[in-house]
Parts: sequence; structure tokens; C-alpha cells
Amino acid sequence: MTLTEAIQRAVIKLLPPKVVTGTVVSVDKKAMTCDVDIPFSPKRYDVRLRSVIDNVASGLLIIPKVKSKVVVDTIEGNPTSSYVVMFSEVEEIQLIDNKNGGLIISSELVKKINALEKDLNSLKTVFKSWAPTPNDGGALLKSALTSYFSQNISLTKSQDIESKTVSHG
Repeated sequence: MTLTEAIQRAVIKLLPPKVVTGTVVSVDKKAMTCDVDIPFSPKRYDVRLRSVIDNVASGLLIIPKVKSKVVVDTIEGNPTSSYVVMFSEVEEIQLIDNKNGGLIISSELVKKINALEKDLNSLKTVFKSWAPTPNDGGALLKSALTSYFSQNISLTKSQDIESKTVSHG
């Protein structure tokens, strides 16, 4: 090893690391920051969760779970100004913003659509098996539909089919 290499290694050991791994202590969703506990280093406060912290609700916002591991990088080498670059566990993801609610969970939507299709098919079956009877005033049809009408379809609420962790705008 040359003298230059030895000096470079010694200097690198004295400098604080630029990219570190830590544990999320708290999250401030409104400020889009978190506090991170880093082993053998001072705790990092107000670590950015987005590249730019402003009041404009656009872009990607990933909110880590408290007590999860994150990788933190510094902005222009300044350890007091940091941002999260990787997440081990995510509590919530917002694409653009969250004004349109959660992304659709397709399996839940398919269940709801299938329930409607089954209901429509039941109605078709009732009509298909019914034959008009002269002078009954529709009594036979009414009795055939009685069991069908007694089964209500439950109304779908947005929370029935949307993700609670991924929202978009």
C-alpha cells in the first residue's frame, strides 16, 4: 500500500458515512419527514420522505412504518439534511396525492361484480322458467319472483374495494 492510499483510507475512516442504515423512530406525515436512529451516530431529525418538501401535493410519497429499517443518504454531504432512499417496511404510499382514495383491489372488485352477475343470472332464470298463464293476472310470475326479490344486494362502499395503503390523485 502506498502512502497516498494509506492517507485516503485514514481520512475515509474519520469522515462520517454518507449513506447509513437506521431505524425509524417517528413519522410526521404532514411535514413528510421522519426521525431516524442510527447506530453509533447522532439521531437524524426531519429526514425527508420526498425529494422536495413543499405544500404541493404531487409526486411519490412513501411513508415507512415506525421501527422499520431505512437507508438514509445526505443531501450534498450535509448529515443534518438527509432523505430516505430505501425502506424495509412501508405503512402507506401516495401517488401524486390521495384525493382519489386508495387504488382498487381487483380481487375485491371482482367479488362485487360477480355478485351482481349472479343476481342478474338468477333473475334471468326466473323469467326463463316462467310461462304465462291465461287469466292469472301475473300471479304465477309474482310468486316465481318472490324468493328473488327477498334477496337484497349489498351496496358497495369505496373502502370495500380500495387499498388502505396505496392512494392516488
